[in-house]
Amino acid sequence: MFVAKPITALLAIAALVLAHSAHAQNAPRIGLKLHTLTTELRKQHHFGEDVKGAFVTAVEPGSPAQAKELVAGDVIVEARGKPVTTAKAVAEQIAAAVASGNADISFKVITGKGERRDVTVSIPKQENASSPLLPAPK
Repeated sequence: MFVAKPITALLAIAALVLAHSAHAQNAPRIGLKLHTLTTELRKQHHFGEDVKGAFVTAVEPGSPAQAKELVAGDVIVEARGKPVTTAKAVAEQIAAAVASGNADISFKVITGKGERRDVTVSIPKQENASSPLLPAPK
């Protein structure tokens, strides 16, 4: 039918967008943009097939992550002492650290050069969005 092709195309585009967003994750509290390490990223950046984790795609200038020398191309393989295989898992561990009142979070990272290192990143306190507003001057 005439309408079937545009609907099929629209559904295919929606599926691609949803599939991509399922792999990407931001960790703005510490200044990271992450993407689940896919087979393509693993090959492109020469990581071994055994490496699984969250690929750092960007680090915000002046962020706690940059202060600890995390850089685009690193792979986070462990967060808070637990193996992570997706960007979402890293975000969940950051959220768990915040919820438990921790001031920092520890990661095990594989650098773009293949070196393993431990990194502890400070988690900045979030501004209290529910603080009362002051009245306007009279």
